[in-house]
Amino acid sequence: MEVSNRIVIFSRGVLEQVGAPREVYDQPANEFVARFIGVMNILEPEVRNGIARLGELEFPAPGQPEGQKLRIGFRPYAVQISSDLTQYRYHAVLRHTFFLGIMLRVELELPSGLVLRARMSKEEYAHEGLYDGREVSFQIRQYRVLARQEAALPPETDLSYQPPPVVGENI
Repeated sequence: MEVSNRIVIFSRGVLEQVGAPREVYDQPANEFVARFIGVMNILEPEVRNGIARLGELEFPAPGQPEGQKLRIGFRPYAVQISSDLTQYRYHAVLRHTFFLGIMLRVELELPSGLVLRARMSKEEYAHEGLYDGREVSFQIRQYRVLARQEAALPPETDLSYQPPPVVGENI
């Protein structure tokens, strides 16, 4: 990815995608390419009342059939973490921190037992005062509904969470 202008990805003798490294990473042609080119969190929530749910996590799923299982994928960098428990909607415990040079990979364990991977800079980690065992809040900024291995992927969906106002805020 660092030294090439174009990447060609094959799977079992089939050409999956050709493109610039950033294009292939940010706009993978299909699930195989998305998983091959980088780490992803993959979840299989079930649709109920227009929302895909897995444990405490919820993803908008308009137009998806009731009871359908979706495959949701998102990169570790799409997970934002805060030591402020009121900052984001979801809570987890930081279970393990992996040093990757200038970046850190962290594993978050949700109350339901689900484990997610996130990635952040050493500076962000230090600024938030994070350490293994600390409870944090988090959000998933964007995700993609994954299709069958050979099917084209839709664009990423952006999520945003606005925390409820704090009593006495801005007084």
